[in-house]
Amino acid sequence: MRFLYFLLCMGFHLFAQEISLVPYPTSLEELEASPFLLDQESRLHFDLKTGHEEVKFLQQTLQSVTGYDLAIVNTYKNTQKGAIVFQLLEGHQNEGFYTINVDKGRLYIKAVSASGF
Repeated sequence: MRFLYFLLCMGFHLFAQEISLVPYPTSLEELEASPFLLDQESRLHFDLKTGHEEVKFLQQTLQSVTGYDLAIVNTYKNTQKGAIVFQLLEGHQNEGFYTINVDKGRLYIKAVSASGF
């Protein structure tokens, strides 16, 4: 969760030439994607298996930084642009494994366990 906090507080500067993530991932692949824009209409999406505490922590952190009181939605289906989607990955052995992907204006954070968020 700390890497996500750092990433969000830095204003999603993933478009800079040098990528700054803490902790730095073991592999990084930059893809062409539509930008992710956080605004007051953005929502935090998760499923019942995902750690609600981690999603709530991000909501509170973003509210203190941006002033946005983002809604938490208990599904990761039917998301709109600006959504931050938390999903659990199944079948991966590494407890700390995670992926971050921006696709069609949505930010997807996938991890093997809630501790990966």
